[in-house]
Amino acid sequence: MKKILTNYLGLTKLFAVVMIVFVSGISYAISPELGFSWFRLFHIIVGIGIAGSGALALNQYLERHTDQLMDRTKERPLPKGNISPASAHLYGHFLMWGGYLYLAYTVNGLCAIATFICGMSYLYIYTPMKITSSLSTFFGSIPGAMLPIMGWLGKYNNIYEFDSLEPSIIIVLLSLLLFLWQIPHALIITIRYKSDYENAGMKHLPIIYNDDAAYRHIYLNIVLLMVASLIPFF
Repeated sequence: MKKILTNYLGLTKLFAVVMIVFVSGISYAISPELGFSWFRLFHIIVGIGIAGSGALALNQYLERHTDQLMDRTKERPLPKGNISPASAHLYGHFLMWGGYLYLAYTVNGLCAIATFICGMSYLYIYTPMKITSSLSTFFGSIPGAMLPIMGWLGKYNNIYEFDSLEPSIIIVLLSLLLFLWQIPHALIITIRYKSDYENAGMKHLPIIYNDDAAYRHIYLNIVLLMVASLIPFF
């Protein structure tokens, strides 16, 4: 039983889920609009955590064949045969859609919709693009940039409340910072495990072009990240 639980927990990428709920929860807490509720924060963390776990499990399901070809991923539950693809597929959908419904019922529809957009863009835009285009790195930054927006929208009961409120520059900047940070983060990982990604047929920037092209994007995004991080001070 313990081994089964460990394998299913491995499908959800626990550390990634912790990061997801941390960013979303903090974004709800620090947003200056409206009020603050510990109960709503709890529901945001639980709902986004469940939905995120499902999306990450489905990502492993979709990438099970390429994961077999890479040293850094071949020990995951699906490549090792510890979980059947059908079970992983059902498990991922159960968690993901359960999380969306939980958010819609306990938080609001806006938070649920934003979380849905995050999950769908991650699974059905970023994931397939990894084997077709070097632009996958940039499109892959969109789901991460959605995390602050997901938490922020947890404060609104409906879209009409936007009319009486100023846009939250803090949340917009958090989204921008996450978008800019993810690009060098992903490119550095690709450079480090370049042979792995080549074996799996990935089309990331360092593979399609070269490391120098990737480093130019890394340095550019680091400079932009530094500039964007100074905006709140001014």
